[in-house]
Amino acid sequence: MQFNSASFFCLNLFFLISSSLNFLFPQINESDTSENINPERAIQWIYGFDNRRTHIQQQGTLIYGAYTGIGYRDKLRLKIGISGTPFEVGKMTDEFGNSYFNRMLFFNIGQEYDYLNWSRYRMTAYTQIGYGRNNFRIVNQDNTYESGSNRIIPLELGTHFNYFIYDWLALKVGGGWRFVFPTDINDLSGYYLKLALGMNLKKFYSSYQTWKLNRENE
Repeated sequence: MQFNSASFFCLNLFFLISSSLNFLFPQINESDTSENINPERAIQWIYGFDNRRTHIQQQGTLIYGAYTGIGYRDKLRLKIGISGTPFEVGKMTDEFGNSYFNRMLFFNIGQEYDYLNWSRYRMTAYTQIGYGRNNFRIVNQDNTYESGSNRIIPLELGTHFNYFIYDWLALKVGGGWRFVFPTDINDLSGYYLKLALGMNLKKFYSSYQTWKLNRENE
């Protein structure tokens, strides 16, 4: 199946711009309370790690990542971050006995939008696009090698499921697909999976203070 890189880029850019406009110019319903529309309460600073289980050229591996950004009304999150594979991955051997190794590093911008929020459960749409380099090394049969670097534009689309064990601790499970452009290096494309715990330090501290106060009043 052929994917058009320009189409995917334009589609992703449209979603990012639309979400940004919704963030900057939110519509306030009459049912919103003053607490809900208080900008100090509506906007939050977010940060964390963003590691994904994936495969690169037939090898199972991890893409490591970290991010920061802003969240709006605990529903929309706009993020910037850095991701990569600090170690060589993708030990694929072709029919001529040549082995291929890759080490990626890229910056990214992305968004998460909670399209279903019920009780302790939450479903999230995930979009992220990046820009960086892939440093490759090709080892030949006689143990000589050639190396180089390619520009890469990774695009990740997926959905995640969250279960909140506590209001400050969530189990996160999800997955999606990573498209890597230009298409002549699309062997770096593949699925990704997420399994992690998410912790809100501010809510944890507030919960701890409440628990501590209750203990003192017993």
